[in-house]
Amino acid sequence: MEDVQAESARAFRAGDDEAAMRILIDEFDGAGSFDKLPAERKQVVMANAAFFQAMGASNDPFPNLPRARFRAMRMPVLVIHGANTDELHAMDSDEVAKTFPSSSRATIPNAGHGSPRQNPAAFNAAVMQFLDKITKP
Repeated sequence: MEDVQAESARAFRAGDDEAAMRILIDEFDGAGSFDKLPAERKQVVMANAAFFQAMGASNDPFPNLPRARFRAMRMPVLVIHGANTDELHAMDSDEVAKTFPSSSRATIPNAGHGSPRQNPAAFNAAVMQFLDKITKP
């Protein structure tokens, strides 16, 4: 991820926000994903460019959060990831699920990191199943 951040940060510094976002989206969702985005989705992605630019400029974009604080939380947590998600986000999902004592997991088929937009029906079904589970006696 540091390599991808560094590459996108160089594009941002060069004033090429679209190239920077292409680097990030292609890493998260697979090569060529950025160019395949519908115009309205690409507009949403580009609206988030400032966040990713700031993250790339940060001295600590991925701070180490103390797990003990999260382990103390007792609320139900649903950890979702796409079946085709990139290795970094798959590892993140695994770590989050291990950290929360009462976590449930859902894997969204035919989706990567962007599972809510890539397979909204399966994503919504997973969320509804989780909500049913935690709200029914």
